[in-house]
Amino acid sequence: MLCSDTDVFDFAPKPPIKWDEVKKELVNNGASKIIHIEAKRSIEDWFLYDMDGILGFLRLGKNIKISGKNGYDKLQRLYKRANKVYYKGILSNGMIGRLDIDKIADVVKDQLNPLYRALGVDKTK
Repeated sequence: MLCSDTDVFDFAPKPPIKWDEVKKELVNNGASKIIHIEAKRSIEDWFLYDMDGILGFLRLGKNIKISGKNGYDKLQRLYKRANKVYYKGILSNGMIGRLDIDKIADVVKDQLNPLYRALGVDKTK
């Protein structure tokens, strides 16, 4: 399974990763099936669907104003308000464990459909 954000690929004239080449290389090295899950914009946008979990983890009040140009920027600003630093793609310092993954998965189920189909999971209900 491949997972990627689309924020750096949607509008880049020369994307940093050529996914067709990655898939071909995986097949050449024995992969029988490849499922590519693409988070529209970024995974941070997915995280924001459970704002209660994020605010609880950061110990910030629920009435806090959230601003930023994208999910990554919003998380960085929230972390900064909690005197922490958010590192994209490295570690979450426990935030992921506090998120309601079922809640997030329900909101982004259209993006997870390739995985659900491969696993035989019916998420239309």
